Amino acid sequence: MPPVTADSVRRAYQRQDYPLSQFNVFGVRNTQDRDSDRFNDVIGVLYKENGKWVLRHYPGTVDPGLFRRVIPMNSKGVAIIVPGFYKDVYGIGRHTDYIALRQMKPMRYWRDNTRDGKLHMTGPIIRDIVFTNLHYAFRIYHDDEGVQIVYDNSSGCSVFQKKSDFDAFMKLAYAFRDKGMRRFSFALFTEDQLAPDDHATRPEKPGPRAARQDKPDPRAARQEKPGPRAARQDKPDPRAARQDKPGSRAAKPDKPGHRAAKPDKPAGLNRLKPAKQKGAPAKSLP
Repeated sequence: MPPVTADSVRRAYQRQDYPLSQFNVFGVRNTQDRDSDRFNDVIGVLYKENGKWVLRHYPGTVDPGLFRRVIPMNSKGVAIIVPGFYKDVYGIGRHTDYIALRQMKPMRYWRDNTRDGKLHMTGPIIRDIVFTNLHYAFRIYHDDEGVQIVYDNSSGCSVFQKKSDFDAFMKLAYAFRDKGMRRFSFALFTEDQLAPDDHATRPEKPGPRAARQDKPDPRAARQEKPGPRAARQDKPDPRAARQDKPGSRAAKPDKPGHRAAKPDKPAGLNRLKPAKQKGAPAKSLP
């Protein structure tokens, strides 16, 4: 995941030609490790305060959890939000038994009905209201490594890992609602769409130093002329003749040793098998 900064998020909006408002809710999908069922995505907000851009971002997920990938609530498959911009799509409303950001307008989705535990972001794209709300992980599960996982906390919703982060986010949402903002737009990026900072983009512009490097260096021409030291190096070295004779030290590398004969392990052998989730429902996955 590239660094998430106010500048990189603002540039991402500009590069994708998404409009910026005073309060911009967004998510960033981790595309390198999307099947792990961990909170490895980013949910955040970029907003204006005293004329300056302020960024708040939190760990979360914008993907359905493992449980709902295998046992989707919809017979057509689990919903996966398609990256893009969704204008005025959320409002403050109820999610189950508490207040969150509730979907008010259609969004675009893939329906993954493979039920193999992986995320397949392919196939037809539908537009619908399926209430992929913004809320927090109200049930906590850990894998055998002690890392918190999503599991059944998301059926396609964008979910904050920590309730404290969600509460801080909702406090901002309430503050902007009191200023007259009743609906909130949402932008979903992939990590490769996150624009680099100014520092990362500077080398792309050729400067005067780059122009000077294109000119031939007179020092390089002087180095090409053979000097007396180079002439001496052309003479055969008697020590090299001695090294050509087969000796016990030279013969050793030709023999296959224990380390050289050992074949490489296939990468798949190092992958962990799916572990039973602590605190999971009694019903096991098929």
